[in-house]
Amino acid sequence: MGKVTKVPMDDWLASYVRDYAFDTLTPSERMQFRMACASGSPAVARWADQTLPKYKAVWHRLKSAERQRRYRKSASRDRWMDEWKAADKNLGTQFTGELKRFRERLKSVDANGSYDTPGAVLNAAFGACQSASMPRQPRARSAPRKRVTS
Repeated sequence: MGKVTKVPMDDWLASYVRDYAFDTLTPSERMQFRMACASGSPAVARWADQTLPKYKAVWHRLKSAERQRRYRKSASRDRWMDEWKAADKNLGTQFTGELKRFRERLKSVDANGSYDTPGAVLNAAFGACQSASMPRQPRARSAPRKRVTS
């Protein structure tokens, strides 16, 4: 079996065409696609804009996948570390309410020097949990007690 390589984000379009549309293409279009892949992702984008619109189903699936990719890229989960409203949506209002309630007590500070972001408060909470769960140093033992038997 061949080596599986991770596709960089710039090559998303090439991997999409390779995975979902390659069998639909004619042999000459496959060769053009391979040559475009060798030239880089801008060439693949130009090739796709010229070639794929004649395949209606492939074109619509491609545009739908691009929309989903854009939506996922800018979803609120990217912002939940910085914004309380986004944290409410991702983490839930109950959990976010607990974080807001304890942020003063945790005295969490982020890189900007403020502790008003959900990410900073959550990091401080994890730090507090870790420090509380660290094993304590064993105490120095005294001599063992002798059992008294009568």
